[in-house]
Amino acid sequence: MSSSAFIVGGELVLAAVASLWVIYYQAPLAHEEYVSSYALRPPPRLIGRLFHFSALVYFLVVASADLKQTNGSCLLYYTFWNFMLQTVYWVWALVDPKRTSRARSMFLDLLLPTSMATVVVVWTILYPLMGDELQNWISWTQHGGNLALLLIEFVCSDVRSVPLGTGALVGLWATTYATFAWVVHSFYNVWLYPFLDVDQPLAPLWYLGLLALHIAFFGLVVLLAAIKVFIAEHMPVDFDGTSKLLLPKVTPKATQNR
Repeated sequence: MSSSAFIVGGELVLAAVASLWVIYYQAPLAHEEYVSSYALRPPPRLIGRLFHFSALVYFLVVASADLKQTNGSCLLYYTFWNFMLQTVYWVWALVDPKRTSRARSMFLDLLLPTSMATVVVVWTILYPLMGDELQNWISWTQHGGNLALLLIEFVCSDVRSVPLGTGALVGLWATTYATFAWVVHSFYNVWLYPFLDVDQPLAPLWYLGLLALHIAFFGLVVLLAAIKVFIAEHMPVDFDGTSKLLLPKVTPKATQNR
């Protein structure tokens, strides 16, 4: 085993231990952000239910087509891992229409940054290598269309902050897949992604960079959530969803008669 492989192994262990430590001592679900007073929790609307149902059906169709086209080999890839998690989310959204599940909100905060990282890696690193292999409707859905749907869900979901502890879940998820890919290589002597080859001299930088990319996109999600909170605080809405700041001010009759 090369020296770079030892370094990568150390990085994976440190990342896993650090993530587990944060999850244990700063449990994401224990944070008040997931029960924030900003959460409007409106009653479920038909358009929202239709959105979740349509997304679920489409994701199931795409997943089935991918499994058939690849004879199941897609199960080994990070793209499909994320896609299956996203499919689970759409099921969860259907059974939790009032958005009362704290875990569901946390799940969305995990899915967004991992999806963003996947899209960037695929179209900036893998596309120059694979070319037309990625130009098909399955790939477009798994490497872009899914992110668009998740962003719509994020914009329309509860107004709340994102606890920083959730970032540990993002790091642990990425580390878990990297470890899995190494195990696959040890059995089949093939790397699922060329940049995961631990024996190349720059492997430690690749692994650090990929982890940093995930954390950076988690930071972006935190920022987007903070912007939503800021907008909600400065543009409060009434129970019917109408912005109070957009309504004309009504002067009391007593004041008008003076």
